[in-house]
Amino acid sequence: NTNAIMILLVISRLLSPGSKKKAFVEKNRYFERFNFSLADIYRALSHYAKIAKEFQRYLHNEIAEKYGCNTKTIYYDVTNFYFEIDEADELRKFGPSKEKRPIVQMGLAMDADGIPLHYELFPGNTLDKETFRSVIGEVRKNYDTGRIVVVADMGIITGDNIYYLTGGKNRNGYVFSFSIRGSTDAFKNYVLDNE
Repeated sequence: NTNAIMILLVISRLLSPGSKKKAFVEKNRYFERFNFSLADIYRALSHYAKIAKEFQRYLHNEIAEKYGCNTKTIYYDVTNFYFEIDEADELRKFGPSKEKRPIVQMGLAMDADGIPLHYELFPGNTLDKETFRSVIGEVRKNYDTGRIVVVADMGIITGDNIYYLTGGKNRNGYVFSFSIRGSTDAFKNYVLDNE
């Protein structure tokens, strides 16, 4: 019952975040009675992966209908997850990781209220800036955004990404952070100028 498994995973993520195994071990803490094995949880993950994009759109539509949704500002960031494995595979690849383990990159777009809209997973050796157009393109296409302003960190800054947002007929905007410490003296003086 993938519905019951999803209920457990969501409840445990909200009330006692941890691994899938931890959610299974603690399943009797909750009012709902769950009748499935740990192996069933792991098998359900393949099903969830197949319907991920449709499921994200469904969740967004339900949230928008019940509570409203402000997609005029989109927050975007990339994070990664490392795995306790020694060998890389098709998705889990060696990339920028403090742990020196294979990682998976995740690009996440959120609405103005911090509600996740859409995410995508990328191989661990994908640069942050290379995830941007794929995720933002999906958001613009499927989440009724109209004109948007994207807020992201400096790992996303490239001329191509800025043009993607603002070039041609696009009237979108952006706020990208930029390091002052590592910048030129002219830029530092400009930022620190009170006028």
